[in-house]
Amino acid sequence: MQALNQSSKVLLYCAFLDYSSKEGVWSNEGCMRTGGNLSYSVCVCNHLTNFAILMQVIPMELSKNHQVALSTITYVGCSVSIFCLAITLVTFAVLSSVSTIRNQRYHIHANLSFAILVAQILLLISFRFEPGTMPCKVMAVLLHFLFLCAFAWMLVEGLHLYSMVVRVFGSEDSKHFYYYGIGWGPTGAQRNLQNSPVLLPPISPDPSNIWKRLDVRSSVLLFAGSPLVICVVSITSSLDSYGEVGNCWLSLEDGAVWAFVAPALLVITVNIGILIAVTRIISRISAENYKVHRDATSLKLTAKAVAVLLPILGISWIFGVVAVNDHSLLFQYLFAAFNSLQGFFIFLFHCLLNSEVRAAFKHKTKVWSLTSSSIRNINVKPFNSDIMNGNKVGGSPTKMNTWDKSTNSANRIDLSAV
Repeated sequence: MQALNQSSKVLLYCAFLDYSSKEGVWSNEGCMRTGGNLSYSVCVCNHLTNFAILMQVIPMELSKNHQVALSTITYVGCSVSIFCLAITLVTFAVLSSVSTIRNQRYHIHANLSFAILVAQILLLISFRFEPGTMPCKVMAVLLHFLFLCAFAWMLVEGLHLYSMVVRVFGSEDSKHFYYYGIGWGPTGAQRNLQNSPVLLPPISPDPSNIWKRLDVRSSVLLFAGSPLVICVVSITSSLDSYGEVGNCWLSLEDGAVWAFVAPALLVITVNIGILIAVTRIISRISAENYKVHRDATSLKLTAKAVAVLLPILGISWIFGVVAVNDHSLLFQYLFAAFNSLQGFFIFLFHCLLNSEVRAAFKHKTKVWSLTSSSIRNINVKPFNSDIMNGNKVGGSPTKMNTWDKSTNSANRIDLSAV
């Protein structure tokens, strides 16, 4: 008010601390004052939020150009990913009556797709909320839980792959409620356990194997609800760390972000070990197939398998932790690109280019055409597109059959999990 009395011109503008020049200086670039008086100001800035903040463990300021570029990658990538995940879920739902799509592998894919889909939708919505407000805090809590669930289902993807390829044990049904317990929590496991007609396996008297000595239902409780437990503990201990500074996410200043980063790193570490074990097996089988059939294309299976498995195992999230300063800016871009497009890669490899899904869609289309033509009492040939077990749709056994029957294989390997 004293300044107003001395001069009729009072210049007010909005500014922020810009660290792009290696030292914090005030800058009003990209910001403007849209309202207020001498007591307060309403500022609007075009600095966007990018996907890389989810795994960021050290505060780091970027220049405006990099912020806009990363934000653009995030918005475009997440939008494409959301669209592709929606198509994936619809496809799995439509083809759920086909035997090959009804198996456990596609149930896991569907749950992972749903978790990522909802999390990315809320992430884009959260950019519209102002930090420090109650909607932003609620959004931060929901994002924490949903991205933890997404990582839990990535862990389930890895465990299921391990059980099918590396160490073949148990039936799919016997592990069904374990997976729901890990992925969603005790509610999901309990509901799945109640609805499951599967009998629990007997407990082995062998004292050398602790896994066999554990009661199955107790094991469910040990695994169940990891995302929910972590989220509840984090909320009760540091609720003020959610959505208070900078964005609707966990705070970096008090280290609350490790409530997400630490479980994510654990899942990534486990899945890296599983990927290495699976890759070794596929490499060995490829070499054996090459010796028998002299088929050079089989040697490409290893690289193809790695490309297919990376989106569902979430290993590319490691780029976010590696990006800790301006010198590792490349990792920020890699992280934003790969992980905002994670849903697109899931749709591409596990839906669009998946031979089982395509064969199931052709079968479903044939059934629809017969139904629409009002043709009755026609025997449709049984559907079997499980080419990994040696049969094509209406075709002859493939060379993959010889891989399963390799004399060097201790178990019959189910490569359909890959």
